[in-house]
Amino acid sequence: MPVQPASREPGGLSSLRAGYGLVSSSSDLIAASTLSIQRRSAFSRSALNRAIFSAASGSVGVFAVQLAKHFGARVTGVCSTANLDLVKSLGADAVVDYTREDFSSAGRVYDAVLDTVGQAGFSRTLKSLKRGGPYVRIAPSGGIKWTRVLMSILGDTLREMWISMTGAAKIIGGLPRIAPGDLSFLKGLIEAGEVRTVIDRCFSFDQAAEAYRYAEAGHKKGHVLLLP
Repeated sequence: MPVQPASREPGGLSSLRAGYGLVSSSSDLIAASTLSIQRRSAFSRSALNRAIFSAASGSVGVFAVQLAKHFGARVTGVCSTANLDLVKSLGADAVVDYTREDFSSAGRVYDAVLDTVGQAGFSRTLKSLKRGGPYVRIAPSGGIKWTRVLMSILGDTLREMWISMTGAAKIIGGLPRIAPGDLSFLKGLIEAGEVRTVIDRCFSFDQAAEAYRYAEAGHKKGHVLLLP
């Protein structure tokens, strides 16, 4: 996916963090920034707009939470016990520890749901989402496990068609497009301190396999970087 070059490093950031935050070709950053900007109509109708983000401490989630807060949403983040403080620090109004509570079992109804890793599930999401509300899906059901991605996509497609036909939710997905000025807009938020990157660990290129295994385990906080 092509990336627009940044004009300069945002003030107050190290070269490492700024470079990753603005000119990386990593698809997770692009998805996080552009999806949140492009889909802001789903999360910014009013300060009372309630949104819930699954996997809020992951590479997409950390940007999505902050951008949704910028656009005026009341955000609930779903994450593990170890990441509760991180998600709160990103601005989430409430957090749900998925190791202790099913977000769909408390009777709360949200105006929008964003599932960053495909773990929220259709039934739980529809139970928690107001009828006709936006359901933003970034990964197929069950996450990106390459041995079952094709079957997941096929099943998801059929479910999405049925949900759309019945009007139960507005499914939003697919590859985002970077609109002109998106990265400059994001740079401005970083310089203003409204958005920050979260880097968990850095690996050298010869540690690529180890980095992949670490990220694939699903417990990283924010981003994992490969450095020369």
